[in-house]
Amino acid sequence: MSRKTKIIAVANQKGGVAKTTTVQHIGYCLAMEHGKRVLLIDLDPQANLTSTFGIAPEALDHSIFDVLKGEIPLSQIVTKCPGDGKLDIAPSNIELSRAELELVSEINATYLLRSAITPPFVEGAAESEEGPYDYIIIDCPPSLGIITVNALAASDYVLIPIQPEMYALQGLRSLEGTIEKVRSRANPGLSTLGWVITLHDGRTRVHKDVVEFFRKKFGPALCDTIISVNTTIREAQAAKKTVFQYDSSKSGAKNYALLVDELLKRMGD
Repeated sequence: MSRKTKIIAVANQKGGVAKTTTVQHIGYCLAMEHGKRVLLIDLDPQANLTSTFGIAPEALDHSIFDVLKGEIPLSQIVTKCPGDGKLDIAPSNIELSRAELELVSEINATYLLRSAITPPFVEGAAESEEGPYDYIIIDCPPSLGIITVNALAASDYVLIPIQPEMYALQGLRSLEGTIEKVRSRANPGLSTLGWVITLHDGRTRVHKDVVEFFRKKFGPALCDTIISVNTTIREAQAAKKTVFQYDSSKSGAKNYALLVDELLKRMGD
């Protein structure tokens, strides 16, 4: 029996929470450290995830926007990331910013991404001889519009990065409401994989206090693993690398490796 591909949306309508960094490193760790076949889908018009893997968004002939419009299959834009071939990406560019206006009137607008990544694409991994993807991880834009709704409607899980700042709670009610609406109206199988604290500075009392507040608020839904502020991650991104490639001995790599282990346990893998 073939193993079901698990789809994870990484979402938060607030920008600057290390969402793209989290997608990049979870995907890389699953592929390179755990030997899983992983597809990353860049659903952010800023295309930072695409750029991180050395792909020039402005040079793309086609992107995820063309897939959502139904003009080409997802398999046509999938590109291999540097490495041993287990990590692929469906790239994005600024054209995706037109989606809110152009796609909202489409029939079944909520399910455009789901239609693109359901079988036979998942079962055949884009008709590849390498077999199906184990995980598809979606980098959502910092908004709660039609693109994010598409990601949630297509996913098995949602992972929410959050900064340890009190103002980070602003807007979370809207995010939680959107997740509940998608769960009740479009995707009853959507589960919250967890809330993960990012950009944590353990030297500050404020961050320590907010972490305790979050633990009380979210309970077991809050991941035990905390991603700390790390200059090595920034240096790695400037070099178009993950922190695993740049310097795997640093805490940034260790943090994300621990997070992946925790997420695998939460998914029963």
